[in-house]
Amino acid sequence: MKSIESVDMGEAIELLKDFVNTYDEQQGWEKYTPETYINDILYGLGISISDEFKFAGGFDKFKEVLRDHLRAAA
Repeated sequence: MKSIESVDMGEAIELLKDFVNTYDEQQGWEKYTPETYINDILYGLGISISDEFKFAGGFDKFKEVLRDHLRAAA
């Protein structure tokens, strides 16, 4: 897995901004639940860090990284 410490932060920020700035181009976004919105934003964060976190399997990997991070920060 790509180390989070090795992320190009400038690239990550640009990717996340692009993801968020085009969010309202998704069909039906106005009817998304808060849970869907949270998952989508977390997905955007993950893919801005690494392509390894793309698609359903990648998102599951990212959620594990995020869980580990939150446990360590608690």
